[in-house]
Amino acid sequence: MALLDKALRDEGFLLMRTPVKTGGDNPALIASRCALLDGGSCALDGEFQATVVQADGETRSARYVELPLGPTADAPTLGLIVTQLHHRNHHSGDPSRGLRAAEVACALEACRTRAHLAAQSSPRLGVLFATDFSEVRRSEYSASEWHFLTTKGHMCSNARGDDGVHGPSGLLEKAGFAHVNDLPGVERGSFHQQNGAPRFSHWTGVTVDHAYMQTERRHDGTARVRVARVQTMPVLLLDHLPIIIDLTIEL
Repeated sequence: MALLDKALRDEGFLLMRTPVKTGGDNPALIASRCALLDGGSCALDGEFQATVVQADGETRSARYVELPLGPTADAPTLGLIVTQLHHRNHHSGDPSRGLRAAEVACALEACRTRAHLAAQSSPRLGVLFATDFSEVRRSEYSASEWHFLTTKGHMCSNARGDDGVHGPSGLLEKAGFAHVNDLPGVERGSFHQQNGAPRFSHWTGVTVDHAYMQTERRHDGTARVRVARVQTMPVLLLDHLPIIIDLTIEL
């Protein structure tokens, strides 16, 4: 981690991380060449914390930041949720009310209230929630593919898409977020399929890395923040593939 931090700082990046709670934590990182407004951090585990520490040896947290879109104090901003969700969706019988839904609900609350930015009067034009969700989306697979993915023999069989996060009844879409893979008119790289999703983003051959966009709109309905291009890079440097998202912002 120290070597990564040094390499990024040498390139002129400013760094912020989610806080570390236990020795096994793997904190999420945001690196920016522009100054960021720190909206604070929050623990995501809630009532599942004891279970998570005992079963997984780690906890997860989130950091909410805003990127000023101009040099003045009243410049509009773009919100960014920085986190990584648990790979196991602990629950008490209902997966849609389990750990992963609790994590997303907590992150969305920090985004909604902007509590640590109370003195910030600048308008927020949109929010990007992009991370390793540790979950596949059913809408991106055929019935036969989904059956295979949810069979116990598959290494990703813990991902069943019923965690209450994705889809029309999921927390994110209910909060006004749209998945970038579902947006029409977005230019996509050659690694993406006809349904908008990449061929995969994880070494297991599935897509668990997702990006959701929420945008404010002008009086005529025009989106203030629009996704112009999404490209997944098939490089072999790590177990997840990097996803590049280009945004067009109407100030």
